[in-house]
Amino acid sequence: GGSERQTTVVTQEDATRLEDSLLDSLTQKAKEDLKNKTEGETFNDDSVEIEVVSKQFDKAVGDEASLLNLDMGVEANTILYQEDDLKKLLAETFKDEQPENLEILVDNIKLEDLKTVRDGQNLQISGKFKAKLVPKINQDELKGKIAGKSVKDARAQILQIGDVSQVEVSFKPNIPIISSLPRNKEKITFKIESK
Repeated sequence: GGSERQTTVVTQEDATRLEDSLLDSLTQKAKEDLKNKTEGETFNDDSVEIEVVSKQFDKAVGDEASLLNLDMGVEANTILYQEDDLKKLLAETFKDEQPENLEILVDNIKLEDLKTVRDGQNLQISGKFKAKLVPKINQDELKGKIAGKSVKDARAQILQIGDVSQVEVSFKPNIPIISSLPRNKEKITFKIESK
């Protein structure tokens, strides 16, 4: 006598596999959410720390069941940095190592091969940077010299600075009848570029 039947039970392997799979999925989602919320700031996936804050299976190991569900919550945190701040730090750090008449401008720094390593609440950034050196110009003094001058005279004055090869003058708003720079030096701005 008796009867025979097959049953499906929850094993530890089932629970572990489900937990690992869900954790991977939630980790990717958390990283995507961080990227969407951090415009203008940078972080590396390696600097993200994931902590499981809640975990609840609907069945226990050994229970008879064909389906196992897991409710899991994770918290992600990372250390962010702004590339502009990193470029400013590099320009400041290396300013004393440049020739006396040249300088590094933040806009001329290009970051390459950046790698980050997180150590608790610290972030170590390594990589390379390239920077084009431009002539060192005392902008306030130069503004005083060219304020109110004609475009031709202002251009000639700027070209006297060593290593300056080209000068372009533009007005905002662009009014064709204007042929001299503003008398108020606060209305003059420079954009220095290297070739």
